[in-house]
Amino acid sequence: MSIHHLHFDYRVRGTRWRGSESSLFVFISYFRLTSAFAFPEKSSVEVKATVLNINSGKNRKLMEKCRTLSDYSEFVRRVRVNMDAEDEMGTAIDKAVDSCIRDGVLADFLAAHRAEVKEMVLTEYNETRHMELVAKEAEERGQIRGEAIGEKRGGLKMLVDLVNDGSLNIETAAQKAGMSEDEFRRAASEYTKLS
Repeated sequence: MSIHHLHFDYRVRGTRWRGSESSLFVFISYFRLTSAFAFPEKSSVEVKATVLNINSGKNRKLMEKCRTLSDYSEFVRRVRVNMDAEDEMGTAIDKAVDSCIRDGVLADFLAAHRAEVKEMVLTEYNETRHMELVAKEAEERGQIRGEAIGEKRGGLKMLVDLVNDGSLNIETAAQKAGMSEDEFRRAASEYTKLS
């Protein structure tokens, strides 16, 4: 028994495009499904999807063949332009919907499904924005934690140096470090041997 081949496309409309901008059609790059798996070697199937850039002005031949996709791309472009100019996301979406209806871009669909489209765009934007904020907060927490660790190590090294040059005894240094003498000795052993 033979099975006809399957073809999957993965359309990209994000602003951070990593593919070749010179290619106007055919494939731009591939996405392998197993690259998203925690244990790709355990997969019994591999799906390779063609990644197509559907941002406005990209893949002209594809857009010429599919008016709906071209209109969708234009709608997304208008939302982005309005977001750059507007303070409020809802207003930016409303303006994009209004201008698309006026210009015949997905006009029937947008007129019939205005509320659902707005909700979908807001939800997707908020999810993306949320993930960006989570990543930024994690990076900031990591930096703060790293700085705190560095300060603690620097303070400990200074106390060890003061003990080693006889300016401070181990008991006082341990108290200043907030440790018992044994904890201080163990922590300080990575810097130098205490006498």
